[in-house]
Amino acid sequence: MKKHLRVFAIVVSILAIGCGTASAYDKNTQSVLLDMDGVPRMVTTDKTTVGELMGDLAENVETEYIVTNAEESDVLEDNMELTLTSVTEKTVSTTKTVPYETVERTNNNLKSGESRVVQEGVNGTATVINKEIYHGTELVETVS
Repeated sequence: MKKHLRVFAIVVSILAIGCGTASAYDKNTQSVLLDMDGVPRMVTTDKTTVGELMGDLAENVETEYIVTNAEESDVLEDNMELTLTSVTEKTVSTTKTVPYETVERTNNNLKSGESRVVQEGVNGTATVINKEIYHGTELVETVS
């Protein structure tokens, strides 16, 4: 009789563990493959849309990403593949030479065809600062 009770206790324990394991998966979770700039990562999420998943990602990753193969309103499906591209900004400064202007004035004290330099011109410089926005390695916008 004791042997039957032990077997019964083991069977009940196994069923309880099995039910506990099954209840852990009661949530509607999906495995989603994220291709982040060519680096694949598998994530499991209980989020229901691409936008919700991207919001979670933005809270946990410093780099900003955009989805290139789905809309934020798309419903997530198990084993869905999303392609993510990083968004980076660079500040670029360039220096340009600004040529001097020659100003000619008439002077009645000079003979016809004669000219005199009053002040030598010197080229100037101008620094232009632009913000470049990249999606991955592709330059998508330059803002002056």
